[in-house]
Amino acid sequence: MNKDINILHHYRFVQYLKVALSILGILFVACVPAITVQQYEVEQAITVTDPTKIKPIAITKVAAKIKRGTVIGSVKGGWLCIPQMNGDIKWKSGKTIYMDSEELVDIFREELELHGWPVVGSTEDLFSGYDVSGAEVLVAAKINDIECEFCAPNSAFGDWSINGSLNMSVEWQVYSPARKKLIGSVNTQGSIQSSTALDIDEFLSTSFSRAANNLIASQEFLEMVEKSASLYQAPDVHDNLVIDNKKNDYITEQESITKAKNSTVSIRTASGHGSGFAIGDGS
Repeated sequence: MNKDINILHHYRFVQYLKVALSILGILFVACVPAITVQQYEVEQAITVTDPTKIKPIAITKVAAKIKRGTVIGSVKGGWLCIPQMNGDIKWKSGKTIYMDSEELVDIFREELELHGWPVVGSTEDLFSGYDVSGAEVLVAAKINDIECEFCAPNSAFGDWSINGSLNMSVEWQVYSPARKKLIGSVNTQGSIQSSTALDIDEFLSTSFSRAANNLIASQEFLEMVEKSASLYQAPDVHDNLVIDNKKNDYITEQESITKAKNSTVSIRTASGHGSGFAIGDGS
């Protein structure tokens, strides 16, 4: 009889242990949230080995074109990440995600510099402002969509540190200041998923950085900013260079004016324009 009782107690102990382990397993899994929004591949960025073959680039603006009040995600609480009352995250309303456009401009510049791309413009000089005069290509980033799902596992203890996932879709518009026209646009995505606590700013900046990385992984973007192989490269010269300019005798004043006009050029940069003239023995 005692032997049967011992066997029964052992059986019940094993069953209780299995239940306890199952509960612990559920809690453990709940503490590591699944990827709840789509994650995008971080593509291999194109490394520029000869910057002289790429037009200098500057980013001028980062804007989010998302309708105010649009639900872009939610935040849940507790170890089981239970949906919270009023847990929806809305764009520019209620629980708001803020974007520091100046920080995102710096992220874009750093991402290009990391892979050897010629990029100009800096937000560090507070007196001169953001100087993009040396740029031959201007880029503007339009964030068309953001999706996020967050969990605050310790919210019951007043700790709202979050983990989770976020992605964004970015349209990069490419503009030529010399031609005063839009060259084209490229759409990329960036995302992040983290089981450790991060600030919302880190979710945003990492996703934007990866979207920028995927831009410079694009052959389409490379073709937009490459310099023409047929452009004449001016040779290195010294200050005492002498150019022999042929003297022209014109029969009429109008002929002289016409020739002068043909030698005058307009010069445009990303921040202004001016004029110049050509010299030398040419028609």
